[in-house]
Amino acid sequence: MVICNEEDITENKTYIEHQKLVIEVLSPSTERTDKRDKVLAYASCFSIQEYILVNWDFMLVQKMTRKGTEGLDRIQWLDEWYNQGDTIELETIDFSIQVDDIYEDIVLSPFEPFRGFRKKKR
Repeated sequence: MVICNEEDITENKTYIEHQKLVIEVLSPSTERTDKRDKVLAYASCFSIQEYILVNWDFMLVQKMTRKGTEGLDRIQWLDEWYNQGDTIELETIDFSIQVDDIYEDIVLSPFEPFRGFRKKKR
């Protein structure tokens, strides 16, 4: 996570209150929680402006960006997906990175979009 609030740095706390950017690397055991429960929690934390989910088994990154800071815009998010060859712009920290660089030196299985929906042979 990235913080930009001086209080989170100077106070002696065991938690961070004012995150701007949160990046999660999904795993088989955390994927459901990160995509469902944490999204709701982070949406209610108005300091968080971007939430990034990095897929663990194929090259895919999801970026959720808070639409605004006032009224309903505080709870509306833009959802973007990036894969091989794409560049992700992280506006909160003025940084861009290629998806290929995120997965550098990682051996991945070939992408099978319907792998969870295939019927088992009888």
